[in-house]
Amino acid sequence: MTWLRGRILQAIPLLWGLITLLFCIIHVLGDPSRMIAGQRSDLSTLASVRKSFRLDLPLWQQYLWYLNDLSPVGYCPEDKISSQSLLVFYSPNAGVVGLKKPDLGRSFQTNRPVLEMIFDKLPGTLALAIFSMLFAIMVGISCGVWAAVRKGQWPDRVVSFLAMLGVSAPSFTVAVILIWLLAVRAGSWTGLPVSGYLLEEDTFGTALRVRPETLILPVLALGLRPLSLILQLTRNSMLEVLGLDYIRSARAKGLSERQVIWKHGLRNALNPVITAVSGWFASLLAGVFFIEFMFDWQGMGKLTLEALHKSDYPVLSGCVLFTGLSFILMNLIADGLYALADPRVK
Repeated sequence: MTWLRGRILQAIPLLWGLITLLFCIIHVLGDPSRMIAGQRSDLSTLASVRKSFRLDLPLWQQYLWYLNDLSPVGYCPEDKISSQSLLVFYSPNAGVVGLKKPDLGRSFQTNRPVLEMIFDKLPGTLALAIFSMLFAIMVGISCGVWAAVRKGQWPDRVVSFLAMLGVSAPSFTVAVILIWLLAVRAGSWTGLPVSGYLLEEDTFGTALRVRPETLILPVLALGLRPLSLILQLTRNSMLEVLGLDYIRSARAKGLSERQVIWKHGLRNALNPVITAVSGWFASLLAGVFFIEFMFDWQGMGKLTLEALHKSDYPVLSGCVLFTGLSFILMNLIADGLYALADPRVK
């Protein structure tokens, strides 16, 4: 628990720095009131918008309100008590102080809550990220162990060469090649669509049907680079571990080669792989912009690009904050997995 508290305390300044940077960028880019009301709005409309969004306050007060809105513990105004306050600690005259739902603001374009828009798109990115990482982990670790055991032989050379190609190829380039080969040229044989979403409404919009075939091309395009990296890390780490004294002792005791490799060797070779998996999964979870855009996938990446195109800064800042929080949480999870994989970390 002491370790966990220490890691959380280290993560708080990172998140605070990201929030502060976003606040400064939004106010440097332009007047938020004109973005909300429009460039041709009259002065009375602008004044009303500025008052409703607290833009008439001094900058330092706006910053404090911004931190309060994003914090899960803080002051909740009287008009938002019913929708935000969950556990009241203290109740002054006009509002409550307690545990509340973070408020990321409302979209300039749709006037919907940003948090609601993110949660609508999150399942799509989660599905894409999870399946891509599962594909990369299973194939990457298996091929990496195989290449390490067959060091110097043709399987090692072939697998290492393919991994080098996979690391060198950008995901959007791989996506274009896969679309042209498997969806355009061989589409009548594979039946793979160029675009689509995992859940699709029927013609009358009354029911949802699952389309697992829409996952195949995006998962292959996203999973190739992390697969190649995991493969190389597994191979190199396994080669180092297989040369240690305790591996020779395990073989001398008469353990089977399968037990030596998979039980004693792989477990102690997983630390660099865990680091790679946690970093890549955080990147995928944050939204793979080009892949989601190319395959018309309804996820965080497409939401971020649309917000950037429309200058919808509350949505854009909400997506960026979610990205930063994803990286922080994945690093905490990775540190915990270190201790499970390698008892020496404890």
